[in-house]
Amino acid sequence: MDVVKEAFQKVKQDMGLMKQEIDFLKKTLEETRNQMIEICEILKKINEKDPEKTSKPASTHPFPTPTLSTHPSTHNMSFKPLKHQNIGISTGNQGVPTDRQTNQQTDRQTQNQLKISEKITEDFSQDSIENAAEILESLDTLKKEIRLKFK
Repeated sequence: MDVVKEAFQKVKQDMGLMKQEIDFLKKTLEETRNQMIEICEILKKINEKDPEKTSKPASTHPFPTPTLSTHPSTHNMSFKPLKHQNIGISTGNQGVPTDRQTNQQTDRQTQNQLKISEKITEDFSQDSIENAAEILESLDTLKKEIRLKFK
């Protein structure tokens, strides 16, 4: 019974501390509210004194200034491409298909890799089922232990 009383005393203390903190926050909020009201009143007085300054909206868009070139351009911009194509040099792929590799050894390694990956997935699925069964068993034993402790 003493443990329960101590727990309730701690909860009671925590609730008292939380009430004090809430009261402090309310007080701070009220002070902040009053300060904001004072600031708003001061701003109203300032706006009443100088209505011309506050009525003009400030432009945020820069005005473009035209610039005239005083020096002639050094680049002659013609309609020719910068680099000409070497059509006579390029041979292309000469009709070789590009959708499949021609190296046979690479194909064999890929097939072996597929067999290995299939074996790994089979082992993994068996292991995961076994792991899940072990986890469920351990959870059941934990549940039984907890029930026994609280009875």
